[in-house]
Amino acid sequence: MAGAINTKKGIPGIPAAALAAVKDENARQVLQAIADGLQVRNGNAGTGEQRFVTAAEVGEIRSTLQAQGQRFSLLEQQSQTSRVTASDINRIINDLQAQVMESLLWKELGERIDLIEGDVASITTDVVVLQTSVASVASTVTTLQASVAGNTAAIQTEATVRANADNDIYAKYSVKIDVNGYVSGFGLISTANNSTPFSEFIVRADRFAIGSPSGPGITPAIPFIVTTTPTPRPDGTTLPPGVYMSTAVVKEIFGAYIFAGLLEAASVYTGSRFIDKDSKQPVLSAAAASYYNTVIYTGMAINTSANLTMYGPNFHSTVPINQRVSIQPSGSPGVSLLVTATATINHFFSLYYSTNGGTTWTRIATTVEPQSGYGSVTIVGVVQVPVSASTTIDFGVSVLNASGVPWDTTHIWIQELSMSVLAVNI
Repeated sequence: MAGAINTKKGIPGIPAAALAAVKDENARQVLQAIADGLQVRNGNAGTGEQRFVTAAEVGEIRSTLQAQGQRFSLLEQQSQTSRVTASDINRIINDLQAQVMESLLWKELGERIDLIEGDVASITTDVVVLQTSVASVASTVTTLQASVAGNTAAIQTEATVRANADNDIYAKYSVKIDVNGYVSGFGLISTANNSTPFSEFIVRADRFAIGSPSGPGITPAIPFIVTTTPTPRPDGTTLPPGVYMSTAVVKEIFGAYIFAGLLEAASVYTGSRFIDKDSKQPVLSAAAASYYNTVIYTGMAINTSANLTMYGPNFHSTVPINQRVSIQPSGSPGVSLLVTATATINHFFSLYYSTNGGTTWTRIATTVEPQSGYGSVTIVGVVQVPVSASTTIDFGVSVLNASGVPWDTTHIWIQELSMSVLAVNI
């Protein structure tokens, strides 16, 4: 197409005709080398890895990196905000409760209805419509009341909307019931102050439940019940205020305390211990509770292995026992043990051993995962142990460094660990 831009042209090269017209052979070879280099640098020859990068391309790369950096920063912030402790949860709940109790809707739903004195059955409706140059208000309040012999029941329904010139917008709908001063109800309120909207729906009742509709073929079900006051049970006990659900599907749960009659999960991480989903045995804890495989060595060559699946950010403060070999005297002055550990890790990975159930661990070797994310690495170590008496040697992997201090714990994981030990007499 005439006038089209050749994006492959790049930096101007040496015209072939001009190069062929050079009489001096040495000069022509030098110019040919320059021309060939320009072809590579322009991306017209070779793999393109050595081509020129223009200022525009640098700008695009910078913009992409900045966007990725902002994305990773946001993900990190979201990750940090999702990590809450028991004290955080208690404080959050207390703060939310205080905000609700200070809200206008909460207070209004707890106030008594203005009643007519004496024995009466009545329906009253108050309507207000106000329009000025700076404010507009419309409301309707309907009250039903029945009183006899000092007993009174009343229901009040209110709908109010308001808009001011100072960007204060307000809308409320509420239903309130007053039975001899025992006030309950529900309400929905929405406000927008200086273009910042906020809404809340509040129910003030002893019990709030969601149940199935009534109809042919429908089995009655109430999967969700909230109680706000102590609830007596038929057996004489009392249920404390709380939320009661028959079935719940929740993506994440943050709790200060969890009490369960039955807890079943693919894996459980409590901050200090992991449970293997298949064996149901502890994966990470102190040495006494570690998950390991035990083999007795009596002088015959052995080769034992175990596939130990780990979960999450672990091995930050202790070395769990991943493989244990019990050695019985066999007339040999010692035993040579070759241990091999392979794992999918992020960053650092150290192999340790300890003898006779001790808590002092000796580092054998450390390897570094060669990629920017998760990667599979293998570490091999040799340990020679005297066997004048029964000896136990434990092997474990960790992210502790040579000084016994964890590496950067925010970026270190070990999972899918496989470990083998080969023992022979020396």
